Amino acid sequence: MLRDIVVNGHNAALATYKAAVDMKTGMAVVKGTDNTVSLAADAKDVFFVQKARIPTGANAAVLNHSDWLEEYNTVKAGDCVVLYKYQPGDLFATDAFESEDALASMDNGDGVTFADGILAAGDGTHYVFRGVIMDAGHPLALIEYVE
Repeated sequence: MLRDIVVNGHNAALATYKAAVDMKTGMAVVKGTDNTVSLAADAKDVFFVQKARIPTGANAAVLNHSDWLEEYNTVKAGDCVVLYKYQPGDLFATDAFESEDALASMDNGDGVTFADGILAAGDGTHYVFRGVIMDAGHPLALIEYVE
């Protein structure tokens, strides 16, 4: 899950890439030279995965869907993805973290990095941890892009 909290709405999202491997929305990725994205492994120049919410199968007959519907948050290898690139001052939230215990060990202002697309404590990126928020009963790590 990827939630924009405070972002510049004029930043264009990239929608011409496909997933090279299975992933979830909200994971950190890097662009490849063949119009695919792979999970970020401690990269500084990362993008975050989102996907168009298009119901399929029996879900197409349902009127109201939760944003937490599994098919909205699961990306299979070969699926088209939308890439978000955040800018200084942007604040967003993701559920792409190892565990709630890992988040509990982090303090507001701690640097974060990404290992296999998953948020982890560490320095070397422009992203800092700003706490945990709840979204429909699900915890999300609040992340800010700082210079």
